[in-house]
Amino acid sequence: MVATFSKLRTEITFREDGIIELSSKLADVLGIENGDRVTFVKDGEELYIMKDDNGALCIQTTKAGRFFRVSWVDACRKITGLKMSKYKIGEVIYKDEHKMVTIITRRNYAETN
Repeated sequence: MVATFSKLRTEITFREDGIIELSSKLADVLGIENGDRVTFVKDGEELYIMKDDNGALCIQTTKAGRFFRVSWVDACRKITGLKMSKYKIGEVIYKDEHKMVTIITRRNYAETN
């Protein structure tokens, strides 16, 4: 008997308590370090995340890891309605000299678990 497992990896998680978890892949793409700040930008139907001096503070979850947490209840409320949501990231774009990453919100991977 062969067991098959499908481990779906998402890059950004919005939790019910207002905590946003960022994967190491997303942190590497944006160059996020402990103490950096991020913000979300909506452009039509597209949602982006980018580093910004006026955004929410990123805290590294472990000393050795590259995972980060952001506590931002208002953003979670506006984006997901404070429900558990897991999304993948898309392409990197540059707008007004800012590096932004698309968050693919068409499918909430938390609903498949």
